[in-house]
Amino acid sequence: MGFPSLTIGPIFIQSTYLIWGLGAVVAFLWIIIINIYHKNSHGRFFALEWIQSLLLIAVIWKFSYVINHPIKAIQSPEKMLFLNGGTLGLVSGIIISFIVYIRSIHKAGFSLIYSINLWMSAQLLWLGTTQIAFTLGFTVYNTPLWLYGYLVVLALSYFFVKNMYHYRIIVYYTQLALLGWVSYRVFFTTIRLGDLAVWFSFAMIIGISYVDYAINKGREAI
Repeated sequence: MGFPSLTIGPIFIQSTYLIWGLGAVVAFLWIIIINIYHKNSHGRFFALEWIQSLLLIAVIWKFSYVINHPIKAIQSPEKMLFLNGGTLGLVSGIIISFIVYIRSIHKAGFSLIYSINLWMSAQLLWLGTTQIAFTLGFTVYNTPLWLYGYLVVLALSYFFVKNMYHYRIIVYYTQLALLGWVSYRVFFTTIRLGDLAVWFSFAMIIGISYVDYAINKGREAI
């Protein structure tokens, strides 16, 4: 089974871009639904800010190829249409877009904790739905359906969160997302001692737990 591409006159849109776009639409609508449920009238604002952050991730990820391979980019600039900045470019895009998103929310005067929870929920839903679509639509993709199904469930569970203004919601969902990914790597792949991503994720889970514990202990002591 394959996911069809789209041709509009002289414009050809690859099926992969269609999946990413449809996933973004789903996440956009999801942000609005969450805000309606929590009786927040600014859902459209948050949804648009999230879309902008997603586009910024895509741009940085795509064109960071120039930073990683400047000579090759100068010699063959057409390669930028087919190549990207890899994992480093993706991580850089996420970090930069998240900072831009937070600054925009801060300028607008909205709660940062609530906004971060919306951002995380939309990212989990977008990542989960697009990867599931890739796996089901293309035989060349081999992503674990249960893992991305788990991310979708995490995203949808925000609907039942009673207080999205509490920082602990960010802590819990960050831990749960990382735990799902680490579990997949431990039980379904071969981990090497030099696999920094797995060890870093595991350290993040422990570190976040410790910081949360320290903050609560400090509050109890006051």
